[in-house]
Amino acid sequence: MSEHPVDFTPLFYPKTMAVIGASTNPVGAVKYVKAHLNTGIKIFPVNSNPKYTELEGLPVFRSVVDIKEDIDLAIIGVPKEFVPGVIEDFQRKVVKFAIIFTSGFKESGRDDLEKAVLAMMKTVKTRFIGPNCLGIYHPKGRVTYFPTFPATPDVAGNVSFISQSGGHTAKTNWYLYTRGVRFAKTISIGNAADLTPHDFLPYFKDDPDTAVVGYYLESSKDGRAFLKRVREITPVKPVVIWKGGQGSVGYKATASHTGELAGNFKLWLAMAKQSGAIIAEDFDVMADLLAMFSFKIQLPRSNRIAIVACGGGNAVETADIFEAGGFKIPELQDETKKRIGKFIPEINSAFTNPVDLGEYGYVPEYFANAVSIVSRDPNIDAIVYIKESSRFPMFSVNFLMSAEEYELKTIKTLVDLHEKNKKEGRDIPLYLNDPFIAEDLESLRWRVSFRDKLATKGIPVFNRVDVLMKAIKKAEEYQRFLVDVKEGRK
Repeated sequence: MSEHPVDFTPLFYPKTMAVIGASTNPVGAVKYVKAHLNTGIKIFPVNSNPKYTELEGLPVFRSVVDIKEDIDLAIIGVPKEFVPGVIEDFQRKVVKFAIIFTSGFKESGRDDLEKAVLAMMKTVKTRFIGPNCLGIYHPKGRVTYFPTFPATPDVAGNVSFISQSGGHTAKTNWYLYTRGVRFAKTISIGNAADLTPHDFLPYFKDDPDTAVVGYYLESSKDGRAFLKRVREITPVKPVVIWKGGQGSVGYKATASHTGELAGNFKLWLAMAKQSGAIIAEDFDVMADLLAMFSFKIQLPRSNRIAIVACGGGNAVETADIFEAGGFKIPELQDETKKRIGKFIPEINSAFTNPVDLGEYGYVPEYFANAVSIVSRDPNIDAIVYIKESSRFPMFSVNFLMSAEEYELKTIKTLVDLHEKNKKEGRDIPLYLNDPFIAEDLESLRWRVSFRDKLATKGIPVFNRVDVLMKAIKKAEEYQRFLVDVKEGRK
């Protein structure tokens, strides 16, 4: 862990980039050359093999030393035995940051080779990410790790994410991108031989582009020091950690992945409570939490929740899940029930909590109005409402309109609902659940269409109510932490 804050400007906004080990091998380092063509970053392919004179229309250099310009960022993608020699060249060349894409070090039992790399790192001023990693993704700086993953300022967002797994790095970026979440910065950190997860926290704390920090961690060289830095940021920004190695088998497997054993999970949970970190037990919970914070959903004031659905089955299932999770599902006030009853008769419906609007709930205006009324109930501090987009073609027939028209009408009423709540100052979070009811392509098409259109309006869609329950519970616990901090109890 660095003792002093690191200036990451050359890493995130490189003007020059050397790709060391680039060749015609399509799965090798050449992908970094392809990814950064036409970005404004000056690219220098480097390969000591004299058969390479040009790659992607760019001249190939034999060594990084032969390049006249100073290098802001180098990508090292040579066979592992040659990595120490590449780093040795940095003694004669200004290279500010380097990403070691190469794997096969202590995670593969080659502690000797990693020690040689570490020894050589100490002889240069370069700061390193990796080895055994993908590198970084920073749309504003036009830096990426895949040519097919967009990295332009127009897709920049507010989530920063660090992962010890390259696969989970890509999975998190790609999956949440499809759900409308956009990333500020992503770092695949691998074995973290030099720069560690600790080192980026002071930067993210002060980074105006970062609203929430996410982590996938399997191990940490100094868990206490890491969570001490987490504690410094959590009163300002949420930190969501998905911890790998929770069970006995996963605990041992971390050593073959990053070369470090995972810390005791129960100890991590205890320390996290003190630091204010939000521990996600799996990928899905982490994804829902990052979506909540990215879309800036209001934190729930308590665990008192209302459920609004069209159909008793969904209402009961959702109530069971939340009650089992420790939530309170209070009775609505009589005034709330009366107001809903003015436009929805109690035929095939029930206005207790959960609220079952029956088929009347498929009238877009009725549904949105009912949710709005429930949001005013003083017994309620959060609402989960359920919309099944896969059924749009089925119910649009009842209203003598096309499924596309019905979808747009539904979206408009939901957007108006959210905007009205904000305008009237009701700080109650609204969570939209669109459950899976079929797995055919047509159902999927409607789910994706509904989700994408709402995301552009600032409303995220949550797929699984069991996962959503866990995420809301974590958000409510974080809210209690913030209150404790504000009132001096933590």
